[in-house]
Amino acid sequence: MIGWRPSSWKPVYWTHDARPFSARLLATFLCALFVVIRPIANISGSFAFLVLVFKTLSYFPAAGIGSQIETAGILALGIILAIAYTNVSLTICWAISRTYGGDSVPARAVAALALIFYMFTNGYIFSRFPRIRTVCRITGFIAIWTLTRDVGETTLSVENVLELGFPAICADALCLMSSLLLLPFEPTILPDRVIAALSTVQRILHLALDQTLDHTTLAHAEIESLRAKLFVQVLDVGEGYTQAQFEITVARLDSVLLRDYVQIVERLRRHVSWGLSDFTVHTHSEANFRQFLNRVESSARTLLTETLAGLTMTERVLARAYELRRPEAHSGPRIITIEMCHTARLNLLHASRVLRHELEKALSELEAFSPDDDECEAGVFHRDIFCLSLFMISVIEVAAETERALTAAQEALRVYAVSRVHIRFPQLSRLWSGLAYQSPLLEGLMADDDEGIQAGPTRSEVKQGLYETQEGTQVTPFTNNPLAFFRDIVLHLWRSLPLISVRLGLARLLKALWHNGHMRYGFKLALGTFLLALPAYFPLGNSGREWFDNSHGQWIVISFMYVLETETGTTIRAGWLRILGTVCGALYGYAAYYICHNNPIALVVLITLWEIPCSYVIQRTPGQGAGVVAGLTVPIVLFPLYLGYDSSPIGTLALNRPLNIAIGIVASLVINHIVFPRHARVIFMAHLATVLQQLSQLYLALSRDQDQAGNP
Repeated sequence: MIGWRPSSWKPVYWTHDARPFSARLLATFLCALFVVIRPIANISGSFAFLVLVFKTLSYFPAAGIGSQIETAGILALGIILAIAYTNVSLTICWAISRTYGGDSVPARAVAALALIFYMFTNGYIFSRFPRIRTVCRITGFIAIWTLTRDVGETTLSVENVLELGFPAICADALCLMSSLLLLPFEPTILPDRVIAALSTVQRILHLALDQTLDHTTLAHAEIESLRAKLFVQVLDVGEGYTQAQFEITVARLDSVLLRDYVQIVERLRRHVSWGLSDFTVHTHSEANFRQFLNRVESSARTLLTETLAGLTMTERVLARAYELRRPEAHSGPRIITIEMCHTARLNLLHASRVLRHELEKALSELEAFSPDDDECEAGVFHRDIFCLSLFMISVIEVAAETERALTAAQEALRVYAVSRVHIRFPQLSRLWSGLAYQSPLLEGLMADDDEGIQAGPTRSEVKQGLYETQEGTQVTPFTNNPLAFFRDIVLHLWRSLPLISVRLGLARLLKALWHNGHMRYGFKLALGTFLLALPAYFPLGNSGREWFDNSHGQWIVISFMYVLETETGTTIRAGWLRILGTVCGALYGYAAYYICHNNPIALVVLITLWEIPCSYVIQRTPGQGAGVVAGLTVPIVLFPLYLGYDSSPIGTLALNRPLNIAIGIVASLVINHIVFPRHARVIFMAHLATVLQQLSQLYLALSRDQDQAGNP
């Protein structure tokens, strides 16, 4: 038994649109308070404004709470590991500085190597595991900021941990708190998608009934539009089920109970696509057709009515069992019991049996009156009868799938009655890490495999090559020249079977690494980071080092990291969007400074107000990158003067920060076009070639089996 309380109802737009938007605004407000409250901000010193930067770069609230809990937990772990790695590297630099003196070459070299190694590993993980891309970028931010500041002048203190660690952890905690306060505790997006697909099926059935039996206006265009919509919804249901298996859920029911609905909605789509043809019953002059229609029409209407009632019952059960804030959860009877679902199933089965019986009886009567002549038989069984029979069969099949949906709904009610709200954690696996979140910036893409066909020699070819090499390798007799003798010994060992096998294995490994797209991305990220951060490792007094320190060149490297994507086209699109967002954020920050100066209340208000258009761009438009960079540019311009991080005039800050970000964006575009460019068309052709190769191998294998069996 499951019921609902009228007071718990809220409009659907509040759940799915306004709540994530409000959560982001609340997080911005709390982070701005963190910066202006001096006792808290002093813990991280002049870098307290980075809490707003970390929030903007990592917080993209979804419709549910599960993904936010998972993101917060993984991000906290990543921050701790990044802080630990960078401080271990600084400790090594400090030890070297004590031996070789301050600003020594070995100390600066160790810091540079530590950054290169970390960014290469970070880039590989970013490309290989889309689910933790946000964590990779935040930890890369920490590594770049820590390992490029005051290089060679390392001192060990607790400030090395608190300067970035405290703002990052606080941003993570404040974002999680905002999610817990405002986001709904809905299990996953899967129940919502299943209900949407069932609603579309109901709409198609209504239109098909009106068009086929009620002689209403034709609705071909609307039916085709709904079929196309249903096709997309069915794909979303399958994707949602995959997502649900690897999300933290806080609910009474597990998403595993919806596994049957993935197949049910797919079969419903097939039946309403091919069976409910665009056929309309008009006033017919044929007596046979009128007799056939009169026989089955009443039963068909009854079955369609029971089918629509069963689909409505299923939607209400799912909406209430998974505690969705949808109108379906708050309509119909106040209490839904298992007996009600069972009664709906029995009525549906009875109506289906009646229509099946009437259809068989009507066809038998027509067959009994049909003569043996083919032309006369064609006059009896004309096209309209076949179309109407196909419609009836499709209705029967849809009713059968509805009965299965009601059976699954009964099971959901039974489990709901004996279960309590619990937290379900996903199983950590390769598939979990290779599946991206459903967020505005991380589109739901699986990790790409290595593109192209990496065909190597077969085992038989390797053995043949080893045999030929062994035959041609003979140790020459001992001569008076010891160098020639040792050379022959070395050649004999070099060409021996074990060593050749090892060489071939290493060759395959190096080839696989060289052609691995994830390794290439890691190499590009490490190379670009090193080139842009190189002035930070120049000796003290060098003009390049002074420029990097005075202009805070870390923003160039960080901007490069955030714009560099795995595909060239994506990098271009992200680049110009971020340039646009940088310009808008700098202009707003410049204007906001002259409005509020160092007034903390005004700073909080203006930062929060600026988040409204930024959040709208992030969550409602395809230009999410512009909204992100616009949101983080404003605190970079406003708060350094307030916190004493930078004493430059506001005009210089408003110009230098966007300039640094623009340099990093241009550098990412150059690197991605020169070093291992990865274009979408090349990836498509490579995957197409791989599929064709696999098809040819399958065809050859099937043909070989037939030839061996002696079949022509």
